Amino acid sequence: MSNEALWLRASAREVTRCEGHFPISWLTCNEAEPAILIRVDAVEKASFDESQCARFLKEISKTAIYFLTLRHPQRLHQGTYGPPINSFACSVDLVRNYVEYGTKREDAIPYVDLVYPGSLDVDCYQLTKFLLDIARPTPSIRCIQLPISTTPSKPASHSSSVEWITRFDGSAPDLNEHLSGLKAIAPNDWISIGFDDDAPPAQYLAAEEQCNDLHLWRVPVNHGPFFMHDKLAHSSKTEFLIPHESGSISCEDRRNTLVSHLQERDLDIASCHEISVDDGARQVQAIRCALSLDIRMHALKPFSFRLLGSAIRRSAVSAAGGFSCKRSEADQVGLLYRAVLKGLRIGGVDEFLVVRRRAKETDKFGTTPPGQVSDRKYLMQECATDFERCRHGSLRPEDTVFAARHITDNEPPLEPIPPR
Repeated sequence: MSNEALWLRASAREVTRCEGHFPISWLTCNEAEPAILIRVDAVEKASFDESQCARFLKEISKTAIYFLTLRHPQRLHQGTYGPPINSFACSVDLVRNYVEYGTKREDAIPYVDLVYPGSLDVDCYQLTKFLLDIARPTPSIRCIQLPISTTPSKPASHSSSVEWITRFDGSAPDLNEHLSGLKAIAPNDWISIGFDDDAPPAQYLAAEEQCNDLHLWRVPVNHGPFFMHDKLAHSSKTEFLIPHESGSISCEDRRNTLVSHLQERDLDIASCHEISVDDGARQVQAIRCALSLDIRMHALKPFSFRLLGSAIRRSAVSAAGGFSCKRSEADQVGLLYRAVLKGLRIGGVDEFLVVRRRAKETDKFGTTPPGQVSDRKYLMQECATDFERCRHGSLRPEDTVFAARHITDNEPPLEPIPPR
């Protein structure tokens, strides 16, 4: 079997195959009907059914990209880092725009590399970076695991009471993109956005122009993302909450998949796998979450189960003591430890539903010098130790390092921003 990637160009009339690099001639074909491109890396070839081309042709729009990765056996109580993702499917138009943009750049490292006359090296990371940084509107994204499941999932009811909660600290154009992306996948849900008090009025105005089912809030002092999420969660009146990072992207099936998983499994908290677009390693990577968290688990790795990629019953936030208002990123892990000790039902769905960017200057535990343990990693170790002591009855949850700590002295109020 060849070690080269398989390229497929599919239209309603035919499917064309090519082994190796991408033929430039595929971009110059003028057809009345839509056409898609599929790149299947060598390791995924055996699991890809070419008869699925018709499905992709039917589903993929001009502004959509589907990542393709192998389905792997999952460890129950821990997440895992998977291999880089190099396989994808998208429209011919999308790749054509990418190539036209890349060949006009004057950077030292171009987006598009000519391999030899007539062929291009279309890299999954570079294509994704172009789509996230340059293409507007930002394309819709899905990740499909191979072999493709033939069992359809039960859709969540659009009438389910859901609210998205976000602390936003970007620009007004970023806010427009953020809101348009959420409304595309969750048109009937409430959205609550919290700003620090120094946020410019242009952000508020931009938000109001996007949608009506919107709550805008602010706090006078910047206490970090978890303080804002805690305030927004306790102000909500909906049954389900989806904490969201303003810099991440939700795949188009995130909302319905997570909420239906909560309902079908009678869970309190449900998370999902995520796609990491790593600008430091220059790769797209699969990160799988734990499929279950309970009292049998041991140390919880920070990427194993992200609350900011989950759906939560509002009642579960209160039962677990809320989001702690400490600034450390380990705080979301603390809520999970508290939830496990309270006996809440926590599970992961075996699907990739969130895309998260990782900047060049950060690594898995921040920017700590080599040979030293970062503050966040040290805190994670303390959390794991205290959890083990709680499991064996030698420590009370309220005396642990992950006990919820809230700002009680002169706590700033969460102020609604009135419509303009």
